Amino acid sequence: MKRHTIILALALSGITGPSQTVHSPDMPSGNTAIFGPIQSTSGRPTVRYQQVFSRSDFSSMEGGAYLTQIAFNYQFQVAPFPGGAVASNIQVKVSTTQKSVDGLSATFADNIGSDETMVYGIGPVIMPPNDRPGFDVFIAFTTPFLYNPQAGNLLLEILNFGGFGGIGGPIADPPFFDAHDQLGDSVSRLWGDNVNASVGGLDSIGLLTQFTFVPIPEPTPLAILALGIAGLLARLRLEIKGKR
Repeated sequence: MKRHTIILALALSGITGPSQTVHSPDMPSGNTAIFGPIQSTSGRPTVRYQQVFSRSDFSSMEGGAYLTQIAFNYQFQVAPFPGGAVASNIQVKVSTTQKSVDGLSATFADNIGSDETMVYGIGPVIMPPNDRPGFDVFIAFTTPFLYNPQAGNLLLEILNFGGFGGIGGPIADPPFFDAHDQLGDSVSRLWGDNVNASVGGLDSIGLLTQFTFVPIPEPTPLAILALGIAGLLARLRLEIKGKR
């Protein structure tokens, strides 16, 4: 099947649509604050970070959806962040995982699913000035990830290769991010103070994360017709080739 035939079928299938959001863990605010994987400090110049999210938080994605963006929020109750900052070298990967929440392996590689996809980077992430609660730190995926909750839990991996500074000048401390820490909730993490770490430390903490996604719609009659035509054209092409 030629490339333009595939594109025609996808275009007619209505695969694009309005985006939606979902939060995991699904709660208005966390109960703790942490330096997330995006922030670097002199004692922690690079970071490797994995966080697992329970598939139960993604019930609105029944049938599958394309994840297109994640966002984190500052923990304003700990300290406002008026200056803004930029993390220069961030890479983000996503996969499904068969590991349970609070059941991650201390070995990073053991948690990664076969469908792992690099969805962003290596590139910069902006942390804008903030003096109020809210999801303000966005990472828009350059490659969407197709996720079906029926396939397993969701694993987010963030690699911070270093480089962190204030937008308008030096900053005294990186901002805290809002997180939740409770055994039995829908998130947990594995982290290492080195981007090349093969093993790390486990705990039940997880960043409050907002996911933006585009649902996969049910195929329309026009899409079914387009796919049928595409298949017929491919079959005719093979028959013609066989007669030569």
